[in-house]
Amino acid sequence: MVPILRNNGQTGVLIHDHGDGRVEATALFNVGPKGAGSALLRDVVGSHGVNYVECLGAGLANYYSSLGFQVSSVEPFNPEKAVAGWDTTTMGTPDCYKMRLGK
Repeated sequence: MVPILRNNGQTGVLIHDHGDGRVEATALFNVGPKGAGSALLRDVVGSHGVNYVECLGAGLANYYSSLGFQVSSVEPFNPEKAVAGWDTTTMGTPDCYKMRLGK
């Protein structure tokens, strides 16, 4: 994976080339200026060929849709795949969205 950091490390993403045509932006974060995460994602689409994202929940899926990604599949929440310590009471049971960049 290739790490990309901006804004003195306040905004970042990992680029994961799966080797099967999917180039994923994963672990996108922004604790810096508003809109910096979106700007970084748009940049890595152009500069690193990102065409794929995965996310939990409809809210993030809507966010990625606003940036041109389209849902390719949705998997219902599976507690067996949740990270250790996942609390469904406070964190819910979000579906997993796999999304491709629209043409």
